[in-house]
Amino acid sequence: MQGCAECSVFNNAECIVCDEGMALISSTCVAECPPEYKKSNDGSVCELRQYPLDNNFVPFPFTIATLVMFVITLISYRMTKRRTLIVQSFIIQATFSFLATIIFMLVRAFVEVQMLFIVTTVLALFANMVLNGFFVATFIY
Repeated sequence: MQGCAECSVFNNAECIVCDEGMALISSTCVAECPPEYKKSNDGSVCELRQYPLDNNFVPFPFTIATLVMFVITLISYRMTKRRTLIVQSFIIQATFSFLATIIFMLVRAFVEVQMLFIVTTVLALFANMVLNGFFVATFIY
């Protein structure tokens, strides 16, 4: 079997250890794991991604930070006797959270060399910048 360093004693079609640079999945060796899998830390096995607690899925810290900022804005709104621009504050805070998430995911995509994800993330970042430009323009004009 191609890429197999050691086959099963009971079945030669079943691989149990792969060559260097290859990963084992379902008794076969592959160079790259399927999208729903990731290589183990030593790179010898394809492991199923564990969402949502997998470190590849990270909107949670950004979402929590956004919720904290929303609560602070609501407190400010009450303390200033409703003079705070609450809707605009929420939009700006959500935008920062969204940008942080996109940038983090872009860095992860570069590390894992996922070209399709890199392209879609860059497009989402560009679309966000265009929308922010329109948002700023509404305050200027």
